[in-house]
Amino acid sequence: MTKHLKPSSKFYTNLKLASNVTLARHNSTHNYHNDEILKQIVKKKQQHLNYSSMAEHQTYCKRKTDQSESRERLTTISYFYSDPEIDKATDKPVTRLSPMSMMYMGVSDNNSHLLRSANYLRNELPIRLAHMIKELRNLPFIVACHPSILEIHERCIKTFRQFDQYDKEIKTLESEKGFNNLVFNMLEMNKDILALLCDGFKDTRRYISSEGYIKTHLNKILSTRLGLRLLCEHHLALNKQSNLNKILLSNDIFEKVEVKRANNDNFTSTYLSSNSGDNTNGNLSNVRDDEWVGIIHQKFSPKKLIDNSAKLVTRLCMEKYGVAPKIKIDGHINSQFPYLPMPLEYIMPELLKNSFRATTENHRNSSSLPDVCVTIAVNDRDFIFRIRDRGGGIPHALGDKIFDYHFSTANENKEKEVDDKMNSNFSLDCLNTSGFGMMCSASASQGLAVMHGYGFGLPTSKAYAEYLGGTLSFQSMQGIGSDFYLRLSLFDIEPEVVRI
Repeated sequence: MTKHLKPSSKFYTNLKLASNVTLARHNSTHNYHNDEILKQIVKKKQQHLNYSSMAEHQTYCKRKTDQSESRERLTTISYFYSDPEIDKATDKPVTRLSPMSMMYMGVSDNNSHLLRSANYLRNELPIRLAHMIKELRNLPFIVACHPSILEIHERCIKTFRQFDQYDKEIKTLESEKGFNNLVFNMLEMNKDILALLCDGFKDTRRYISSEGYIKTHLNKILSTRLGLRLLCEHHLALNKQSNLNKILLSNDIFEKVEVKRANNDNFTSTYLSSNSGDNTNGNLSNVRDDEWVGIIHQKFSPKKLIDNSAKLVTRLCMEKYGVAPKIKIDGHINSQFPYLPMPLEYIMPELLKNSFRATTENHRNSSSLPDVCVTIAVNDRDFIFRIRDRGGGIPHALGDKIFDYHFSTANENKEKEVDDKMNSNFSLDCLNTSGFGMMCSASASQGLAVMHGYGFGLPTSKAYAEYLGGTLSFQSMQGIGSDFYLRLSLFDIEPEVVRI
C-alpha cells in the first residue's frame, strides 16, 4: 500500500507509526490471553494439590494406596519366579527318615539326640520348603496369583529365609532352645495352609482344564507339608519327653499350651506329643512316657483311633442332622504296634464323615439308622481299615471323580446350608481331641469342621496315605452302600519302607 509513496512523505511516516501501534496492541492482547491460560493452569494445579474437599482427598489417597498395593503385588509376583537361593536349595535332594530310625535315634542318656534332631532339621527344612515353593511355582498362573495361594507362597518364603539364614551348628542345649522357638513359630504360622489351599482352588477351579495336572501338584504340596509337620512335631515331642523339657522349651511355649488348655478342656497340644486318649489329665509334669518316642506311639491301637474319630464325627453329624448312626468295630480290635497316629487322626475322621453323611441322608425317613461298620485287619506286612456303610453307594458316573479335589457327592441343593455352616463359629480345634487337630484345621471363621462341601477330605486323605506308603480305595454297591479300604504298611517292611 505504501510502496507507491515516497519515503520522505509525511503521510508515509504517519501510516508507519499507525501500523506499529496496531501491531503492539495485537501483541499485548495475545500476551494477555497467554497469561490468563497460565493462571488457570496454575489455579487448577493448586486446587488439585490443596484438595478442595475432604472427599477428594480421601479418593486421592485411596487411589494412591491401590496403586501402591498393585506395585507391591507385582513385585511379589515377579519375586515368585526369580529367587536364586530357593533354586539352589531345590537342586538338593530330600533326606527322608524311616520311623524306625527316628525311634532308635530318639533316645539317649545325655540328651544328645536332641542336638542331632535339631541339626537335621536345620539342614533339611530349607530344602523341603524350597521343594514346596517349586510346586507352588509350577501351578497355573491364574491359580498362583490367587491371594490365598500367594499368602502360602509368601509364608513359605519367609520361613525358608529364617531357616536358611540359621547357618550355625547347634552344639549346646541352650542354643537348641532358640531353634525350638523358631520351629514352634513356623508350625503356629502355617497351621491354616490347608484352608488357604481350599479357598484358592475353590475360586479358580473353573479356569482349570486339566484336573490331573492340578491333582499332581496338589498331592506334592500336601505331602511335603505333611512331612514338614511330622518332622517338626517329632522334634518338639522329643523335647517334651526329655527330662530337660522345662529348660529346652522356653516358657512362652508352655504358657501358650496352658492358655489353650484352660480355654478348651478337649485340647491336646499339636506340638507336644498326643497320647490319643490314653491319658487325658493334661499334666505337663508327667514328661516321660515309655510308650512314646517323639510322635511315634510304640503301642498304637487302631481301635482307640476309631473310637476317638467316631466321637468327633458323631458330634458333627448330630450338630448338622440331629441324628447319627452308631459305629460297630470288629476284626483285630486288640492289636497294637508302633505307628504314627497323627496322619491317621486326619484320615479316619474324613472317611467316617463320608459314611455318616451318606447313611444319614439315605435313611432320613427311617425310624432307625444302620450301623457304620469298621473292620481292622493286621498281618505281618500291613494293616487295613475297612469302613462299610449302607448309604446307597456312589453312582457309576461319579466313581472316577471321587478323589478329585473340590468334588463332593453332597447334594448341591444344600450348598447354602453348607456355606452357613462354614461361616459358623465351629472349628475342628474345639472338637478334635487328638494331637493332629490343628494340622488339618483352620480358624473358626474358615470352618473346615463341616460334614461335607469342601471336596478336599478324600483326595487329601489319599495323598497322605500314599505318602506313608499305603493306599486308599473304595468299592461301591449302587443301591446298598460303599466300602472304603485304607491300607498302610508296617514299619521297616521291605521293599515298602515308610519314610517321612
